[in-house]
Amino acid sequence: MVALSDGSHELRASAPHALCTATTPYEFPCRVVAPLAAADGMEPLLLECVLGVLGSTGDRAVALPAVERFPRHPHPGVRREAADAVKELRRRLRPDREGTA
Repeated sequence: MVALSDGSHELRASAPHALCTATTPYEFPCRVVAPLAAADGMEPLLLECVLGVLGSTGDRAVALPAVERFPRHPHPGVRREAADAVKELRRRLRPDREGTA
């Protein structure tokens, strides 16, 4: 996750974008992407990708509180991605997986 704090915008955006686009049927273990839950202060485009990655974890205990912080974000893309992530987390949730990392 060093790419998120160092380098150019393109470099910072490439890491979560790669994770986001690689998530089709695969669920990321939440422990791998949990540092992204502290996504405050990111540019909107980067934050959209981060929210998508968090939504792909299937871990409601960690990811849901993180994405539910953004329903009133000033950027419409962030609001949309947060809503999609919440829907995805609730859709993919199974009681035997809640809180697992």
